[in-house]
Amino acid sequence: MEKSEKIDQDSREVDVLESPAKIHLLLSKYLGGKIMYVKDYNPPAEAKILQSDSKCNIIVESPKAKLEIDSEVFLFRTLGRYVQLKCKVLKHKADKYQMLVQQAQIAKKERAFLRLSADQDSVYITNVRTSKYTLNASMYTIPTSVKVNFSIYEQKLKQRDDFATIEIYPRKDALLNEIKESGKILYVKDTGDRESYKPVSDDYINYESFLGEGITRRMDDYRASGIRSEIIFPIRYLNDEEEIIPLGYIKIQKKNKTYELNRIQQLTEMTEEMMEQIRISNTVLIQKKQKVLNISRGGLRIAISDNELKEYLAAQGGFSFDLFFKMQAPVTLYGLIRSTLVMRNGD
Repeated sequence: MEKSEKIDQDSREVDVLESPAKIHLLLSKYLGGKIMYVKDYNPPAEAKILQSDSKCNIIVESPKAKLEIDSEVFLFRTLGRYVQLKCKVLKHKADKYQMLVQQAQIAKKERAFLRLSADQDSVYITNVRTSKYTLNASMYTIPTSVKVNFSIYEQKLKQRDDFATIEIYPRKDALLNEIKESGKILYVKDTGDRESYKPVSDDYINYESFLGEGITRRMDDYRASGIRSEIIFPIRYLNDEEEIIPLGYIKIQKKNKTYELNRIQQLTEMTEEMMEQIRISNTVLIQKKQKVLNISRGGLRIAISDNELKEYLAAQGGFSFDLFFKMQAPVTLYGLIRSTLVMRNGD
């Protein structure tokens, strides 16, 4: 029934029943006369199973559901464990539907926490803070806001360095790919001194080993270009899910002087400042209320109705928000998105 979905049964492990005999046993012994709920309704529409037969046909009474012949319907409820029936609508008369149960799923474990329906006027979230764009390690293009920050800080570097650039990683460059994958710094204090190609610690690229027999040719290239000292510093972005994203790199060079190690600390501080500016420019605050449909100690089910939020959250793994209970101070939380689906009304 869903237009689109990306759902993992709320991270449940389930037993799947497709045998008519097993489905009939489930229906006759556990679900007969029970009220199920129809997915894709807000709130879920009740559906009472009035009768069933050995061929897995059921008669369901549901005054609020509006189901079409031949449509696929999911009925669910929790009976200690979560149970879901995949059905096809065969006939319809008034509030009663004849359906064929094609499959049943039963969670292997009971819920860790009791889930309660929420009073939508009393429980809601607002002040949602999320990223406008997803930044990830596979990017070879970056949002305009990131480009602007790169440009601003590149100009600052050019005021004191003979050569300076801040770029994203190219698709093919062996040295830059090594820096991207390892997160290590390239530091050549004196390009004319072979000892400078050795790492000062494990945080630095072993340029001597990387170049191998090509070290003499590289030293000649530096000499021909008039470059005395070089640093390539990786830019690593920590996203909301606390994943480290290799966003780009800083490359600076001196012609007549050498870089001391304190220049690395200066680049570290500058990069942290730049990343904070990128985070600020990439963060959006939506203050519209979004309904909480149900709640447990383990999480929330929220109906996202704001169009901006639908767009931004589609690509995100989580977001920050304020949870409001009536007559209580708000609680600020960060929520990981575990599953999503689109309801009939587009929420």
